[in-house]
Amino acid sequence: MTLCVNAPFKWQYEYYTQHRLIKEFEANILGDLAIVSADEIIEYYTSHLNDYTPSGQINFAILWDEDDLADKIIIDFSRGEDFFSVARKYYHQEIPIQSTSEHTLDPEIAPILAELTSGEVSDLVKFKGKMCFIKMINKKLPSPAPLVDIKEEITKKLHQDKLSQQRSSYINTLREKSKIKINEALWLSLRKEFIGDSRESNVN
Repeated sequence: MTLCVNAPFKWQYEYYTQHRLIKEFEANILGDLAIVSADEIIEYYTSHLNDYTPSGQINFAILWDEDDLADKIIIDFSRGEDFFSVARKYYHQEIPIQSTSEHTLDPEIAPILAELTSGEVSDLVKFKGKMCFIKMINKKLPSPAPLVDIKEEITKKLHQDKLSQQRSSYINTLREKSKIKINEALWLSLRKEFIGDSRESNVN
């Protein structure tokens, strides 16, 4: 197919043609060198578990000490009364359960929750300038995503990394074997056109 020099899409055509040729070259020449093995996938997964592990989830509830009811609440807890039952008795409403990740947990409450096990209620503590009781509902420990769920993602990443490495290695090899000769007359002509350099060529 022959294109007119002034064809409106000449450069787009040449660009995408060249791009396609490069991709075909990579797939047929470098592709075999960028194959990712099962062992490589497992090795990458085990050495990057943190990248595929979401933060742990913490669920807790806060019972604020309002109307100086702390002493009565402590007595109720000592009798084995349920945290939420005590809340309903004095405040006539349900206490909301708060859920947050370890990474976004308020640093003021984090050390308090760190000492509680699931189902445990704290002593009377100060939080955000007010006294309260905090109940740890449960802690969902962080767990990495199963390999089967992210295998394709890891494979693509390792393939691209290998392909990039092979491409760079191939280009470097070509550069080492190539003899580059500068067309000085053309070089000076371009300098003159773009930066106004009027030096004469030394080429006879």
